[in-house]
Amino acid sequence: MSIGRFVGTVVAAYLAYSILYVGTMLMLFADLFSANAAMMRPETDPLMPYTYLAHLVQTIVVVLLFNKAVDSDDVKAGAVFGLLMGLYLAATDATFYFGMQMSTA
Repeated sequence: MSIGRFVGTVVAAYLAYSILYVGTMLMLFADLFSANAAMMRPETDPLMPYTYLAHLVQTIVVVLLFNKAVDSDDVKAGAVFGLLMGLYLAATDATFYFGMQMSTA
């Protein structure tokens, strides 16, 4: 995979994950998100940019895993792999969130 294609894929995947995050956390689970907002870091917190960096690292790893595991130009294979990795990351987040004493009512 060329550098340009790799960067483009990372950007596309990062944007897709961001849209899915906004769709789930700010729309689908907005009441749950609001109930726990006090436990989250404010946007002005100096550590907040590291959250975006961590998501970027996750996205880079997913793209690299796809390139190593599937090594295909098939869009359907990429979509299925991305969906499975997204579900894995969502399950990891859910394990973390539900393991804490947060409101899930």
